[in-house]
Amino acid sequence: MSFDAFPCSSNPTPEPTDLLPVVWTTVEGNKRPYLDIDTDLQLRSRPFHHRMAFWDLFYKLYGELERRN
Repeated sequence: MSFDAFPCSSNPTPEPTDLLPVVWTTVEGNKRPYLDIDTDLQLRSRPFHHRMAFWDLFYKLYGELERRN
């Protein structure tokens, strides 16, 4: 894979290789995949899930109170 693959094809990983064995899928709707670069490469879907879950719950519980005031 070369560095010009993404600008030419709009696909960051057109074909998996030994060096990059994952296919990085595109963003669609609420799905925003990202590549977790660690010892092993993994495609994940929600960065900082625990932090985001807290804020989702917070706004669900207290957001309605703010709109009423």
